[in-house]
Amino acid sequence: MLKFAPALIALGLIACADTASDTSDGTTAPTEEGWVSLFDGETLDGWTPMIRYHPLGENFGDTWRVRDGKIVVSYDQYGEDFGGRFGHLYYQTPYTAYRLRLDYRFVGQQMRGGPDWGRLNAGVLFHTQPPGTIPEDQDFPISLEAQFLGEGAHAPTTGNLCTPGTSALIDGVRPEDHCTLSQYPAPPAGEWVTFELEVTPPDGDGIQTYRHYTNGEMVLEYSDASLDEAHPWARTRALTRGHFAIQSESHPVEYRNIELLVIQE
Repeated sequence: MLKFAPALIALGLIACADTASDTSDGTTAPTEEGWVSLFDGETLDGWTPMIRYHPLGENFGDTWRVRDGKIVVSYDQYGEDFGGRFGHLYYQTPYTAYRLRLDYRFVGQQMRGGPDWGRLNAGVLFHTQPPGTIPEDQDFPISLEAQFLGEGAHAPTTGNLCTPGTSALIDGVRPEDHCTLSQYPAPPAGEWVTFELEVTPPDGDGIQTYRHYTNGEMVLEYSDASLDEAHPWARTRALTRGHFAIQSESHPVEYRNIELLVIQE
């Protein structure tokens, strides 16, 4: 994740909603606006860890923890070196179109042995390949990534787009760079940031539009995502549905208030 291209920004608003009572699957009941919480604040029910070099479902080193109503990423049981053990916490259900929002913040210091670009770096992957199709030694799922960075990271902005094994149209062009920057400055570590992802239903040509919002401001818009090449798990190169997952990339990070508004299953 070392090369970047600039992108235009626009303004937008994030809708706010209150959570409701807990249900048995770790979500909460819908609010009047239709939002549901995907995290009950006490358990990882509904989520599955995937950590490189380990079997799907094994939470190596207790990487993913629940503390004080937050999902906390910690590496204090990793030993002396990060060892390339990139992690993803998958939500159980794939969707086509939705709005996903959450708060995140970076804390502490990067784990020893993490890559330079992993410092103050996390994100949410979406339209990912199914978790059961990912070999244990694969570093990242094929997906679209809304990238979160903190101030002092290898790039100066947050709410960026990265494309592991994929591409998308931005202003009518498919950038060759792996990551495309927004123009929203990366906030300091320790500061809570609200991120929202909007994924629209496919239009008559099967094309979706994707929008990133950071602290209520629309910072990136793109469309027509596709796979770089054919994969055994995909019937077409078009990306129009999939799981989403939050990341652990060697820097401690915390997530909270993870909420979803389903538009099309």
